[in-house]
Amino acid sequence: MIEKSKSVYVIGATGLIGSKAVTFLVENGYRPVVLSRNIAKAKSILSDRVNALYWNGIDVDELVLLINGSRAIINLAGESIASRWTSKKK
Repeated sequence: MIEKSKSVYVIGATGLIGSKAVTFLVENGYRPVVLSRNIAKAKSILSDRVNALYWNGIDVDELVLLINGSRAIINLAGESIASRWTSKKK
């Protein structure tokens, strides 16, 4: 079971900034919990350093149940900034 009072939940942890944030959290004694639509991808990128939980990215009620009582939430989900910003992407 995850002790929520010491956990930092991270959405978007598999991206460039998210993976660095998770590393920082681990190195500073926090317990990152990754919320992801793809648990296998999260574990392959972040290995066993974190707990990974499924969240579909849509169901707000489910999100509230997952993060309620956590120490902090970091939301880095969204479009990558590491690519060309075309008219379509904007």
